[in-house]
Amino acid sequence: MDSILRYFLPVYLIVYFAAAFFWRSYLVWKKTGINPYKLGKTGDAHDFVGMLFRLTLAAIALVVMLYSISNEAYQYLTPIHWLEQSVLMLLGIGLLLVSLIWTLIAQAQMGNSWRIC
Repeated sequence: MDSILRYFLPVYLIVYFAAAFFWRSYLVWKKTGINPYKLGKTGDAHDFVGMLFRLTLAAIALVVMLYSISNEAYQYLTPIHWLEQSVLMLLGIGLLLVSLIWTLIAQAQMGNSWRIC
């Protein structure tokens, strides 16, 4: 099961980012001509939260890469070993797939109003 996750998680992350962020941004930009990416670099609270959002996404990508590439390096992140049961891993994979579908449906319902704010 562990070897399946080492391949599934990076592929899922790429598909999720491509479908949930890049593809939807491209569709909104093509339909409206407006860039839906609104996270700026000013000092206000909105942009601070946006910076934390970007850092969280980068941290998730780093953890997935470490998990997929090197088990020794991943151990430094202190994984919770009782969560490494096959049943829980399968449940996690199922929840990831449901979250992708749910995200895409929600974004489709937002239509041209969708933004990364």
